[in-house]
Amino acid sequence: MANMAARVILYFSIIGILIVSALFAFSFVKAEERVSPGTKIGSVDLSNLTYEQALSSLEKIENKDINLSLPFKSYALNYQDLGVTFDNLVIRRHLQKCYFRDYCFKEIQASEEGVKGLVMFDENKFKEIVREIDESLAPMSDSPQVSFGEGLFYAQDPEAKVVVDVNHLVSQLTAENIFQDQGLTIQLRTVTYIDKESQQRLTEELAKKLSTDSLLIKYGRQPVTLPAERIAQFVETVTREDKTVGLISPEKVKEYLLEVASKYSKLKVEIEEKAAIRAVQYALLFRISGEQVNRPVILPLKGGPSTDGSLAKKYLEVDKSKQKMYRFEDGKVTKTYTISTGLTWETPSGDFKIQRKQGLSISYFGNWYMPYYMPIGKIHGTYNFGFHEIPYQLGANGQIKSRDPMSMGSPATGGCIQLDFGDAKEIYDWAEINMPVVIHD
Repeated sequence: MANMAARVILYFSIIGILIVSALFAFSFVKAEERVSPGTKIGSVDLSNLTYEQALSSLEKIENKDINLSLPFKSYALNYQDLGVTFDNLVIRRHLQKCYFRDYCFKEIQASEEGVKGLVMFDENKFKEIVREIDESLAPMSDSPQVSFGEGLFYAQDPEAKVVVDVNHLVSQLTAENIFQDQGLTIQLRTVTYIDKESQQRLTEELAKKLSTDSLLIKYGRQPVTLPAERIAQFVETVTREDKTVGLISPEKVKEYLLEVASKYSKLKVEIEEKAAIRAVQYALLFRISGEQVNRPVILPLKGGPSTDGSLAKKYLEVDKSKQKMYRFEDGKVTKTYTISTGLTWETPSGDFKIQRKQGLSISYFGNWYMPYYMPIGKIHGTYNFGFHEIPYQLGANGQIKSRDPMSMGSPATGGCIQLDFGDAKEIYDWAEINMPVVIHD
């Protein structure tokens, strides 16, 4: 019995010695701090990274591209430029101690709010960027604003102040948005501080100016004078988002065009209704933007080509009254294109030829870049005109401002024939030098 007790005592002594030895040896093993499994922010997974590795990942994020975009300008920055930084203590709340990498013990419980509070702002940097953008918005306070797509316009009062909607900007700079694979693009919103009574009065005055002159339109080959008093009936003012805007009513324009169609029913032409309404709206809105429309506004018509395909093996027919272009090959129409011809200067009618191909040209006025340019003749005796894609302008920071694609199907150019995105390159690649082009009303 005594021997049995001695053996038990020896057995437990050995176990104790082994445990003490293991603990002693374990105390010399260096613990490593690693981020808890499942710690993911957006598309960035920090799981099992060391603290230093996690910080390195955050530094890469700080240098990612961010674009702040306005309709007429954009800003290419990174998060550091905008004053975005990260609170390293938030990452520390997700650390656990690990031994031999795989044996981890939670030392500090992660906050139930997860990564909330990780994103911080350097207030001075943030304010400086916002100030620069606000300065670029200053011209919006000095001139009337026009939206061709919505058919509306409005005036600013002399004391108007247009600034960035900071609350909206901050709301987009969340951890979920920042931590994504692609760079972040934010469409900036603006806030306008105005004297509402002054802004309303000036917009109403602007609306009256629209109807000081008549507008000449062309229904097929028939010139029609749209009287100033009728134009006044097209325009109404409403309140939108705390400011007064002027609207050119498409319903009232449509009503007038139906009257014209009834009056000239013997002409046996039929207008493309939506495009025709837009053509009238555009012509009136051009008055607001300072452009002079000194030629008839051609109402796009329904129907097919006027030529029979016998002019040449390959040629183009441009019908200004329909705002259409027909591509002929081997005596047949192989494709029909919606186009935009001249508004401020009328596109000349006649027989022309493709003179040359120029991948990119620039307009005589307004610094518009015109891709896939193919001149075919002269306008006003001096200037070349021809085909090109919807043009664009380059801002000071290299941002692109394209002419509104909604202009397709209505006269909108300074005399050239505008083709839609994709169509211009298609015609550019297909056309041949000296190929005939016929243009008619």
